[in-house]
Amino acid sequence: MNHLMKRLIDVSVAGAALLLLAPLMATVGLAIFLMIGPPVLFRHIRPGYKARPFTTLKFRTMSDARDAQGRLLPDAERLTPLGNLLRRMSIDELPQLWNVLKGEMSLVGPRPLLVEYLERYTPEQMRRHEMKPGITGWAQINGRNALSWEERFRHSNVAGFVDDRAELRGTTVLGLPVCGDGYWLQQETRKMRVAVALGIGNNSVRKQLALKCLAWGAELVSVVHPTAWVSASAQLGSGTVVMANAVINPNAKVGNGVIVNTAAVVEHDVEIGDFAHVSPNAAMGGASHLGMLSHLGIGAVVIQCVSIGAHTIIGAGAVVVRDIPDKVIAFGVPARIHKNLNLDDSQDAFLGQTHHE
Repeated sequence: MNHLMKRLIDVSVAGAALLLLAPLMATVGLAIFLMIGPPVLFRHIRPGYKARPFTTLKFRTMSDARDAQGRLLPDAERLTPLGNLLRRMSIDELPQLWNVLKGEMSLVGPRPLLVEYLERYTPEQMRRHEMKPGITGWAQINGRNALSWEERFRHSNVAGFVDDRAELRGTTVLGLPVCGDGYWLQQETRKMRVAVALGIGNNSVRKQLALKCLAWGAELVSVVHPTAWVSASAQLGSGTVVMANAVINPNAKVGNGVIVNTAAVVEHDVEIGDFAHVSPNAAMGGASHLGMLSHLGIGAVVIQCVSIGAHTIIGAGAVVVRDIPDKVIAFGVPARIHKNLNLDDSQDAFLGQTHHE
């Protein structure tokens, strides 16, 4: 009976919303056609009820821009100003009302993850597919990433902190208990909806844990310390943490799982790749770039328009005045390359890897 009632609500609300929002959706579709180009809708296969694949619909927000070798540019470079606006206002999700009407999705439920994660689930973790995926969830209903630490704690029923150090069991941090280790977290995701923010400084460990959390069925959320300042036009990816007194200026694009640490400054139009780390008091000049899984050391400075590659470490106090390639260690004033890092390219797989959208 409850399932029937939920379905009736889904159909009624989705049908009415499609009728009421038809003029808006037509206008958005025309704007996308003229400013980005066809197709207007982006389609992607996601696992739905009982893990059966279905095609989700969203308004297209990215261009198909490619490099000289014909490869798609990174997501941050292909996201258009119109697409950025649509995402910030969640208008890009409106076509999923059609998925709700067809019975493939619900208005509220677990967000559909990537098909690639299915093979990582245990039988218990597959239980997330015992219900239909939703257009929105609890975090989105209660303010999404705009919530401060205190507001997110209040709305999200925070249980406490997770840490693998046994000596911290039974202690409290910021008035919240240290509940357990990674195994405890895995067990809890089988019982309830869990949202996780990752504050681990080591980029590779943070990436691995993010993938595990998603496989367990947890949701990655971004949190911003109340003393930090993030421009309304800046983008923060899932699982990003912005520490006290940090500043992220207009049009900056910060990837998934990034740490912008205490009093760091990220200037306008900066791009930071997934699982990178900007250390305390580091500063990135306007339109500079930090590649995925790279680390900018304490107090380091990157001048404007300079690019740092992926998997690269910039030492504390360095001043980067020219481009630095992938997989190196550089330090000094000005920063110079002192060592190459021989990393297995297979380690480049990361959350949010480039898709057509």
